[in-house]
Formats: sequence, structure tokens, C-alpha cells
Amino acid sequence: MTELRRRTMEDLQLAGFALKTQKSYVAAVQRLARYYKRSPDQLGKEEVRRFFLHLINERK
Repeated sequence: MTELRRRTMEDLQLAGFALKTQKSYVAAVQRLARYYKRSPDQLGKEEVRRFFLHLINERK
């Protein structure tokens, strides 16, 4: 498990999210990283915005 993933899971746990929700959020970030072929910590707000637009317009 990468440091980023471990930290994200811990933060979600501290925020009180259920395990299933934590896994769903981590999976969504994995899809984002695969789309850009880069680690999520290397992406900016604009790239995340474009990914959301991609999901809305292409993936529906």
C-alpha cells in the first residue's frame, strides 16, 4: 500500500466514513490516476475538473 493510499484511508476513517465508502473513494482516485497515467498527488485542480467533465460527458 502506498503512503498516499494509507494516509487517505486513515483520514477517511478519522472522518467517520464506513469501510465500504473508504474503498469506493480510493477506487475513484485510482480511476483518476489511471486516466492521467500519473500519481494523484501530481494532479492539480484543473486536471480533476477535466476528469469530472470526462465522466459526465463521456462515461455518463
